[in-house]
Formats: sequence, C-alpha cells, structure tokens
Amino acid sequence: MKRAAGINEARSILTTWFGVEAADCDELLCTWSEQTQAPVGKLAAVLIHEIGEGEPTVEDRVLVRFLEERLRRLPADEAASDLLMAENQSKH
Repeated sequence: MKRAAGINEARSILTTWFGVEAADCDELLCTWSEQTQAPVGKLAAVLIHEIGEGEPTVEDRVLVRFLEERLRRLPADEAASDLLMAENQSKH
C-alpha cells in the first residue's frame, strides 16, 4: 500500500507541477523506468523526496539527474508532440 501511495503522490507532482496529463503519468513513469532500469517505486520516491521536497535522500545521483533532465524537457517535448500532430493532420 505504501508503494501505491508513493506512486499516486508522484502522479500528483507530475500533473500539478509539470502539467502532465493524468492519463499520461503511468506511461511516462514506466518509460522512465525502462530507460533507467529502476523500479517505478524508486522513481516515484526520487520524484517526491529529491525533486518535490528537495531532500537529498537517494544515493543514486545519476537517477536524480536523469529525472531532472526529463522534467526540464517536458514542456518542450509536449510542444514538439503537438506540433507534429498538427503537421500530420494538415497533410491529410
């Protein structure tokens, strides 16, 4: 139950702070999990404690930096995705 609560809190941070659509949070966390080989629960803990609360609690600094970089790119990634969708729609 504790793991599920942590993942829910991570989803909340993604939607509230970073503007990720609620429906996309799980896919995003799973993608990052695959890219880093870290469990989703660990990613959620990093997102909550290291990024959300600013507490240096994780020994894996590489994972923290990975998430920071991905979070910085979210608006740009979303804008690029919207642009591609608009371009594809205009071609049809």
